[in-house]
This record gives sequence, C-alpha cells and structure tokens, in this order.
Amino acid sequence: MSCYYRQYEDTTVTIPKYSVESSAGITYYDIKVQVANVEWFVERRYRDFAQLHEKLVEEISISKKLLPPKKLVGNKQPAFLEQRREQLEIYLRELLIYFRNELPRLLAEFLDFNKYDIIYLLQDLARVFNETGDALLSAKKEYSLSALELQHTLQSEHSFVSIIKTHSSLVRRHRRWHCRHDSSKRHFFNYLLLDPRITNGLKRRASGMHQLDVWLTFLRSIFYVGKGKSSRPYVHLRQAHKVMQSVDRHVLAKDPKIALIVHLWQQKRGVQLLRCFHGISSHDAHTREAAMIDALGMNHLTNRRVYAISERLSLPCPPSELGGKFDFSHVLDFSMQLAALVVTPVKDNTSFVQDYNTVDVPIGRSNIIPNRLSFNLNAFRNLKTLKFSALSTENIVDIEPLKPTLETICVHNTTITHINQVLLCDNLHKSCDVPSLVPETIAENGDDALLTTDAWSELSELDLTGNLLTQIDGSVRTAPKLRRLILEQNRIRNVHNLAELPHLQLLSLSGNLIAECVDWHLSMGNLVTLKLAQNKIKTLNGLRKLLSLVNLDLSCNLIEQLDEVDFVANLPLLETLRLTGNPLAGSVDYRPRVLARFHERAAEISLDNEPGTQQELDTALVLSALLQSKQRQQQK
Repeated sequence: MSCYYRQYEDTTVTIPKYSVESSAGITYYDIKVQVANVEWFVERRYRDFAQLHEKLVEEISISKKLLPPKKLVGNKQPAFLEQRREQLEIYLRELLIYFRNELPRLLAEFLDFNKYDIIYLLQDLARVFNETGDALLSAKKEYSLSALELQHTLQSEHSFVSIIKTHSSLVRRHRRWHCRHDSSKRHFFNYLLLDPRITNGLKRRASGMHQLDVWLTFLRSIFYVGKGKSSRPYVHLRQAHKVMQSVDRHVLAKDPKIALIVHLWQQKRGVQLLRCFHGISSHDAHTREAAMIDALGMNHLTNRRVYAISERLSLPCPPSELGGKFDFSHVLDFSMQLAALVVTPVKDNTSFVQDYNTVDVPIGRSNIIPNRLSFNLNAFRNLKTLKFSALSTENIVDIEPLKPTLETICVHNTTITHINQVLLCDNLHKSCDVPSLVPETIAENGDDALLTTDAWSELSELDLTGNLLTQIDGSVRTAPKLRRLILEQNRIRNVHNLAELPHLQLLSLSGNLIAECVDWHLSMGNLVTLKLAQNKIKTLNGLRKLLSLVNLDLSCNLIEQLDEVDFVANLPLLETLRLTGNPLAGSVDYRPRVLARFHERAAEISLDNEPGTQQELDTALVLSALLQSKQRQQQK
C-alpha cells in the first residue's frame, strides 16, 4: 500500500485519457495516481473538479484561477476535451506541490487516498471507531449474528427450530407495524444473489441433509443482498454483460460482485436470484437489507486494513492526527479491545470468501494484490478468535503475541496443504523453505522444545474447512488443549498425530477422501463427536472401540452391508447415528433393520436425526429377537 506521508517525493498524478459516455454524453477524466510502486485510477467529471476547487478555495484559500474555467459552448469537441485534460492534469500537479507534506482530507478523498493509502485509510477507520467503536464492541458481545457464530450457536435441532419460530414471529409483528404506520407505496422487495457452486442443487439434496446443514449451506451461498422494485436485480446482470464486452480489465475488478458474476459465467454457471419480503415500502426494504447484511457478517476488517494498522505503528504521527476524530489512537484502542477479528481480501464482499482462486484480483482499480500484503497482529493483543477467509496465514509476519490468548482459529478457502502453515506460520516461513516440514532448528530440539516454544496455550478450536490439506501433520501437538478440530472439505486420506490431544472431543472430517478407519481408538480415545460424511468409507471395523463416542455422522459414504452397523452398535454411549446417503440406506426396511442392531437400546438412538417411531421400534424388537436367536444357534 502507499504512504504519501513518507513517499510524497515519489508521488505523481496524471490524466492519461478521458472517455465520453455515449448515452448521456458525460465526460470522465481517468486520473492515475502513483505513489512509489503503488498506483490506482480514479474517474472524475469536470463537475467533481469544480466542487473540489470551490471547497479548497473556501477552506484553505487557494487561488480561484488555478482551475481551468467552465465552458458552456463547444465543450464536447475533442480538441477542447484534450486541452481540458492537459489543464486538469496541471491543476492536480500544482495542488500536490502546494500540499507537499500532507494532503487535506478533501483532496485525499477526491483522489481515493482513503482507499489505498495507509494514513488516510486509517483516518477513516479512526473516525468510525471514534463515533461508533463502543457501540460496535458492545453489540459484538451481546449479539451472535455472523455466519461463524451461527455455526457455534445452532448446535441442536431444538435451538434451530426455536430460533426460526422466534424469527418468524418477529417478522409478522414487523410487517403488521409497518402496515399500520407506513403509508408510503409498498411495491418494493428484497433479493439475494446466490452462488450456484455453493448451493449445488440444494433443493434436490435437501431431503437427504440435516435441516441445519441446509440452512448453513444457504447462508454460505449468499454473496449479495439488495433491495429494489420491478427489474432492479437484473441491473447487476446487465452490468456484468457490459463488463464482459469491455476491453479494460480494470473495470472487472472495480466491483467484486460483478467480477464474481462474470467468473460464474466464464465457468458456464448461472446466478441464482431469490426474491423475498414482497410488497413492502422502500424504508422497510432498506431496514431489512441492512439487517440481513449485518446478520450475515459481511462487515469484516479487510487484510489491507490490518496491513495498514501494522505498517502505521512504525510511522511518526502526522500533525493533523494529533487529537480529534482522525487520531490513530482510536484505532489502537478499538484493536486492543477486539475479541474477534475476521480478515478477508476485500471489505463487504463474500465472493472472495467462497472462491480462493480470485484472490489475485487487485483491489478496486489499483495494482494492490490482497494476498501479497504481509502484516503483523501486534495491535490485537486480546483476540480470542481469528478467522482468515480466502487468505493464507503466510501473510502474517509475527503471530507470537497472540498465542497466549487465542482460543479459536479459522482458516477457510485457501490453498494451504499442511496444518503447520497455520500453527507454525512464524517459524515455518522464516526458517524453512519446504512448507511440509518442521524447521531443522526446531526438530533437533525434540518434541518438548517444539511444544514449549510454539505452544498455543489456550487454543481449543481449529477450523480449517475448505482448504487443500492432505494430512494431519505433527504441528497439531502445539495445541495440547484442542477440543474441536474441523477439517471439512479438504483432501485428507489418512488420520495421524492425534494421540497427543487428550482433550479432543469433536473431530469433523466430512468431505475428504478417507476410505478406511484403522484402530482409531488408539489416538482418539476421548472423542465424543465424529463427523465422517461425504468420504469413501466402506467398513466400520476401526470405530468399534471408540467407547466415549456419542455422535457419529457417516452419511454419504459407501457402506453397503448391514453387518457393518454391528461395529458401532456396541458402543455404550452412542446416541446419534447418521447413515443417510449410503447404499445401505436405500434397502427395504432400512431404519428398523438398523435399529434392531442396537437391541434394547434402540429407543435411545436417533437415526438420521430422527428417533424411531413406535412402529419402527416394534419391528426392530422382532428383528432383534430373531437376530439374537440366530447368534445363539451359531454359537452352539
């Protein structure tokens, strides 16, 4: 990122071209700002220049004659427009000379320094935290509305149904209130744009999924929330179609929403549109839009802001920041109190969270690539939760200060292949060129040195969903208090190195390439919940001694034989079993035949999220008696 305060001598502003919009005849001047190696483009009309100049004359008393005058006749001629382009370029250069050391806020915002420059970006952030920081922190502690927090909160069918019923009741009350008090026209609606790669035929798959899984899949697929009337949602599609025909590749990156639509079209996929809350007023639609965006957790800190904060710590304080709403101390104060930090490539955009292949897209119309920004997290000393989405932890320079406090780490949708790229990101990338190995300096000192030097003393949850992990390496030993290990949607084939995690209670390996479970009880003796959905498992022999297991998810595997159920039916504490999606689940009388394998405990078992009906239990009782009789005869 740029830093004009430190690099003003290497700053240039030019206007290389102008463009005339054919439909409205509006002329835009394309301004190129370059600060050392960082550059970006800004489109402005002459009207914008005039408004800027008027404010600068009023507030800073610069010369009125500095700006080229307005012309009413012949102002569309190419010769005149070229002359004005040159004059406006001279005007901007003279402003930079006049404001050599520090730009006024008006000029900084006009040239988008508040989007790409460390100082001015953080001034915007300081203003926000100064005005609403306390409210943001208190709201975060009181409400759990982000997608991550929903996964932690909605842990049971009962709580899920309860919250949905409460929400439905509030929606009905809200609508009745607006009908009585809002007399404006009610022909607006809200709409959602969904990523079909995430839904992946959700309507068809929903019958074989848990209700909660359906809900969370739907939430993850939303990449845009809007409001409007008539054909408003199709405006985005028309814009995307126009971009596809554009030769200027910077236009594609200008709006990440449009970039994702174009990306889907290039993959021969469509965009799913869902209208909701029909027949409401504009004000009501706006309120619902804001509420949905807030609930979905789209307002995250971006990695360029984290980078800006870490870089700003090494800079002197500009005179204009001393005190007042732009003081950097507001950012530091907020950062020190923050308990949960989400780092994404760009702000208010979930398309990058869903598809890590797009993280090389530059920010806006700049040459700043999000995944090339390295930063430390020294300003965030009280973090409990750290989440990276579509960004590798390789961007972190120093994570050591967070090890005593972090309780949860989530790294989603990246290209990391080993867990040590997260848990040993400091030592790994400073001392070792091979990302799959522990540095020699650490390995020579033995396991105890590794645990002492790099131990995550409070880490209880590690969520690495949606990456390219191929194994569970030895770095998990650095988190001896780990209770929840979530490694869904990766490429893991074998499970190792869990023997030294005595507190591990939940292991989720859904969506991997696991084909067999060999004596897992030797390394997972205290496991309570095991999720193995969407793998390639055929036999359950390796699970027969997981005596502490309560919840087991084996849905969507390759289990064919009913006898395989016997290996888990003898587990004394098992209460929940999911087998839907296996070849076995398509057999006749599947449910009573499975329940019969639990004999007298059949009534205690929830099979595929439903307890057995009385009829199923009666049938299971008969089948159980026949099975026991057959076993006694075989023993004779």
